[in-house]
Amino acid sequence: MINRIEKKQYKLSIVVPAYNEEFNLASTIEAIFKANNKIGHLINILIVNDGSTDNTLQVADNLSLKYTNIKVLHHKFSKGLGTAFTTALILSEGDFFCLIPGDNQITQDYIYDLFRSAGEADVILSYPKNPEIRAKNRQRLSRSFVLFYNLIFGLKLKYYNGPAVFDLNKLKNIDISTRFFSYHAEYVIRFIKYGYSFIEVGGILKERKYGRSTALNRQSLIGIIFATFLLFMDVYYFRNKLYCKK
Repeated sequence: MINRIEKKQYKLSIVVPAYNEEFNLASTIEAIFKANNKIGHLINILIVNDGSTDNTLQVADNLSLKYTNIKVLHHKFSKGLGTAFTTALILSEGDFFCLIPGDNQITQDYIYDLFRSAGEADVILSYPKNPEIRAKNRQRLSRSFVLFYNLIFGLKLKYYNGPAVFDLNKLKNIDISTRFFSYHAEYVIRFIKYGYSFIEVGGILKERKYGRSTALNRQSLIGIIFATFLLFMDVYYFRNKLYCKK
């Protein structure tokens, strides 16, 4: 068991998007609180119920009644992770900002390693140490995505879509052109290309106990292609003077 560490404490805003996660959401919130108890950041959580058709709404509302530092935003229909991220970003205050999915696949130790690294760089990126836990097709797609983005943007990142702890004030200065599934990779690339510092930490995922992921479908893949083209053109042509050569 990890003992509480002596480390600088920050104000950390966390968004937890949830689509049909009635059986996973409470455990996700519990993992966040337990991980942070070992560090002591001042955290505020925004749960975004993204148009769920199950009892996620009731679970989220009950959590907000139980904890004074939890607020809930309900979407009437699903708007996707990108919208949840950018909406929460607008509403957030403090030092750092992080998205933790409400599917309870991010382990407590994974969250702990992210939170304890806050302040060591402008953004703490993360990657799964056990990607084999996911379906073969998703593994291949993920590897292809990382290789392709590293190639066209001249980076050597291990992963683009893992939970990350961003410097909130710097993140709010980043322009974003898409809310497709690739929104997080776009934030990461723009953040790094602006010249902000980053480090990567690894974490262990766990099996999803309930429900299934709806992150990837044909529509989202088309959106990724379109968004990647726009991002590439913006970084290297339209507004290339805004970005450093890093």
